[in-house]
Amino acid sequence: MRLALIGPRGSGKSTVARLLAERGGVPVVSTDARVREKAESTIEALVEVRGWAYFREMETQVLQEVLAEHPDGLVLDTGGGLILDPNNREDLGSMDHVVYMHADPEILAARIAGETEDRPALTDARRPVDEIRRVLAEREPIYRNLASIVIETDEATPEQVCGQILDEIEKRAAAEKGATG
Repeated sequence: MRLALIGPRGSGKSTVARLLAERGGVPVVSTDARVREKAESTIEALVEVRGWAYFREMETQVLQEVLAEHPDGLVLDTGGGLILDPNNREDLGSMDHVVYMHADPEILAARIAGETEDRPALTDARRPVDEIRRVLAEREPIYRNLASIVIETDEATPEQVCGQILDEIEKRAAAEKGATG
């Protein structure tokens, strides 16, 4: 199984990725964690010192490395903006499944309110929910266009989301088998 989770910060990608990897017996890799590791820096500090363009270049490089390292199986936990680069979208197209983890802006804002990890602001919005709305206005069409599966995460637990994703993959595999068999 080669699966990528896409969506905004707070949608549950990291938690669900770990659950999916455990259930699928494949490694899980976070592109944000790999960027932090390579840069030996937080994302906030990296963006502050080197800028967003440099961060996005590192993100693309990390994506290519991770996909090359794991050709036989992987759950990929992507940073929310990874999908902005057309090359990254093309690379994600090599995955068996790309899952967009959708949630309403108010729910995302509530989820990230208690986060301890420092993240740089993406817009000049004063309230987190306003920033989320602005970012989603740009990214939502890309997420939906790229995704082979869309999962609503508003009211679901990570375990439920994991189950929904696996159920959807199973249904698609059965439908594909039926169409070819």
